[in-house]
Amino acid sequence: MKSHILMSTKLQNGKELIIRRGLRKDIDAVWDIFNIIIKERKYLPVFTPVKSEFEKQSWYLRMREQQNILLVAVVDNKVVGQLTLEHIDWDASSHVAELGIIILPRYRNMGIGTKLIQRSIEIVQEKNLFKKICLTCFHDNFHAISVYKKLGFEEVGRKKKQFFIDGRWLDEIILENILDETPPE
Repeated sequence: MKSHILMSTKLQNGKELIIRRGLRKDIDAVWDIFNIIIKERKYLPVFTPVKSEFEKQSWYLRMREQQNILLVAVVDNKVVGQLTLEHIDWDASSHVAELGIIILPRYRNMGIGTKLIQRSIEIVQEKNLFKKICLTCFHDNFHAISVYKKLGFEEVGRKKKQFFIDGRWLDEIILENILDETPPE
């Protein structure tokens, strides 16, 4: 278990935050978080919870087969957040990763997302995995956008009225962090 731990630090409230690689045993917790975020209808353009064991297991196997990164944030032995870095499916963009991050509501604004992103960038740079990380979020997710920019992401585009949720239009903001400008091999 220790070999999977990538970082241990104290949160502002004094509790210990452990960031580690996501394991098969975390699949249900990861999808429980995803389904909770879906119900909020504020951060993801998805309305249908994922309940199928086959779908959950297939996702995890695909993450491993494609050598994508899954990090989990653990507080009090409970998975409270997750971050994924997934390869883009095009041959010519194998140097690019798509970042996804979600945190349980009661664990937000504690620095967990910042720590997850920082550690993921460190891993990418240590192992020379990607040259660029991209992500998207809704235009009204001001706190997240602020965190992304603080960590070196730049807003590079906006898809206006990309989503319609609960009677309102949402723009999709595109952000990227270019970590290495040398051409891929």
